[in-house]
Formats: sequence, C-alpha cells, structure tokens
Amino acid sequence: MWMVLLGLVSGLLASSRSEATAVVNARSCSYVGVFHVEGSERYNLTYEMAKSLCEELSSSLTTMEQVEEAYKKGLQTCRYGWVNGTKLVILRHESNENCANGQIGITKKIPDGKKYDAYCYDATDLSVKNCAAEIDPYSMNTGHSDTAISSGWLVILMAVFWQFFSLCFSVLL
Repeated sequence: MWMVLLGLVSGLLASSRSEATAVVNARSCSYVGVFHVEGSERYNLTYEMAKSLCEELSSSLTTMEQVEEAYKKGLQTCRYGWVNGTKLVILRHESNENCANGQIGITKKIPDGKKYDAYCYDATDLSVKNCAAEIDPYSMNTGHSDTAISSGWLVILMAVFWQFFSLCFSVLL
C-alpha cells in the first residue's frame, strides 16, 4: 500500500511537470480567429516566446493578412504584439494618445530588441467575434481563467498532498 501511494504521487508530480506551462495573463476576444494575448505579464514575450505561446494555445502567430481581416471586423487593441515574420503591430479604430501616439489603423513598429505581446490565429474559430476564451485580468468576467493557471500550481498542490500523506503514514508507523 505504502509503495502504491508513493508511486501514484510520484507519477502525478512527474506528469504535472510535463504539461504545457503557458501562462496567459490576458487574452482578447477573437475576430475571425485573431486574438491578442499577453504572457504572464505585460510585454514579456520575445518573438520566439510569442510563437511558442500561440502554439501552446493551439494557434499560430497571425499573418499580416489575418490581422488586416480582423481589423476590418473590429479588432482594436492598445498593445503592440508580434505577428508572423517578426513584425510588431497595434490595431486602432479610435485615436488615443496612450495607444500608438494617437494614430489610427494598423500601426507597424520596427522590432527594437524589446519584448512585446502576441497576436495569435486560431484557424478553427472563424466567427466574426468570439469572446468565449477572453481573459480580462481587470474585470470580474475572466472567461476561461483556467487557461491562466500554470502547471506550477499543480506542483505546489501535489507537494502539499505529499506532505499530508507523509504525515499520515508517519503516524501509522
């Protein structure tokens, strides 16, 4: 019994470490499959990290053509993000001095070695607007917030259970 429990807990700990570790702090509604996403915090993704994060979300970095289509359908952000081809863009329909210096349209930025967010494309979601997977950290409406939980929490939880089982077995012995 003791060995079975040890094997079970060890197996759970090992499998929790092999899961995807994507941490998503915010995700916009998608427009014809295109959505803006930030990693664990604002502007913390290199191009390669952005590409990897999109893949972990069963998506890919969007192309400029896909960004243009999403913009036509209403996607607007106030954040620069990576698109395929190592480009950075921000999408604005309304002028705001805090967003792209008040410019409107699809504003492109030359990569400058800094980290940004990402624009991902989900080929299975071609609805004009879909907010089912939206994660808004500044709102009580977090959508599917379980996407924002990294496997690190699972490891911590399993460690707590391990301590509990160890204590129980030490009392029994």
